[in-house]
Amino acid sequence: GEQGTGKSTLARILRLLVDPIGEGGVGLTRPPRDDRDLFAIAANTHVIALDNLTSIPPELSDSLSALATGAGLQARRLYSDSDLTATYARRPIIVNGIGSSGSDIAARPDLLDRALCVPLAPVPDSIRAQEADLWPEVRRIAPGVLADLLDAVSLALRRLPGLQLPPLPRMADFAAWVIAAEPALPWEEGTFLRVYAENRNAATGALLEADPIAPHLQRLAEEGWTGTPSDLLRALENMTSE
Repeated sequence: GEQGTGKSTLARILRLLVDPIGEGGVGLTRPPRDDRDLFAIAANTHVIALDNLTSIPPELSDSLSALATGAGLQARRLYSDSDLTATYARRPIIVNGIGSSGSDIAARPDLLDRALCVPLAPVPDSIRAQEADLWPEVRRIAPGVLADLLDAVSLALRRLPGLQLPPLPRMADFAAWVIAAEPALPWEEGTFLRVYAENRNAATGALLEADPIAPHLQRLAEEGWTGTPSDLLRALENMTSE
C-alpha cells in the first residue's frame, strides 16, 4: 500500500496474534544481511516480519522462498575449522512495503507465487487513532481472535485426513489446510480457492506488466504471430527500445 495505509501497524497486529514480541506487538525487523542472520531470526521467532521494503534483492528472495516451504542452513561453527552447525526452519513470513501490488516488492516469480498479496487502502483521518488508544483495544480483542483461529485449526485437524479435496494449486498443502478449516472461517466453503486463484493471477499479471518484454510477447501471441527465434527477435526489436 501507499503511505498512510497502516502497513507496519497491521503487520504488528498480525504477528501479535500468534507470536507476541514486546509491548504493543513490536517485532518488525529490517532485512537481514545474509542467510546466517535470516536463519538466526527464524530459529528464535515463529513469524518473520520484515518492515518497509521497497524491493527484495534476488538473494533474499531466494532465501525467503526456501524458508517459506522449509530449508536448512549449514555453517562453520565459530572458532573451529571443520565443525558445522545445522539449522532447519519453515516459517510464515510477513513483508510490507510501498507499492501498488505485490510484484512491486517481490519481483521474482518464485517468491510471488508463494505469497498472499494484500493491498491496503489509506486510513481516513477521521478514524486514525493514536497508538496509546489503539493497542489497548488490540489487546482486548486479540484473545477472541486467537480463539477463533484455534477453532479453525481444531476443525482442520479433524477434517483433513478424510477430506475429499478438489484439484489443488501450487502450495497444495497450504491450500488443503485452509480448505479443511473453511467451515470455521467467516466465509462460505469454496471461497478460498476462488480468491486464492484471483490473488495469484493478479500478482502474476502485475509481474508481467512490469516486464519490458512480456507485454510485447503477449501482443504477438494474441495476433497469432509465428516464426523462428530470429524472426521473433527482429519483431521484438521493432516493438521495444534497446
